[in-house]
Amino acid sequence: MTRATHLIDLAACIPLFALLSTTAVHSQSSEPHLQLPVDVLKNVYLACEREAAKGDLDTSEIMQCSVLYEELKRRAFDGNFKLLNAWADTQIAAEGY
Repeated sequence: MTRATHLIDLAACIPLFALLSTTAVHSQSSEPHLQLPVDVLKNVYLACEREAAKGDLDTSEIMQCSVLYEELKRRAFDGNFKLLNAWADTQIAAEGY
């Protein structure tokens, strides 16, 4: 992935982070559920990982990435941390960061 693609991913995260905050606040259950496609959750999660690796996330963004992580783990990996971690490691290695 190029640096320009990384910037596009990060720019795409800003409105999604707003959605995360709104969803979490207005959720009727104790666990917010995001109505985003799994492929979008995966892309934004990887953008979170890239920015976290650079140390570029503030406290609010870290919290939002955590909510996104939990939703991705639940929906795409049947709640299995190890499966999500193995997938993310493969993606990170492929992207070279």
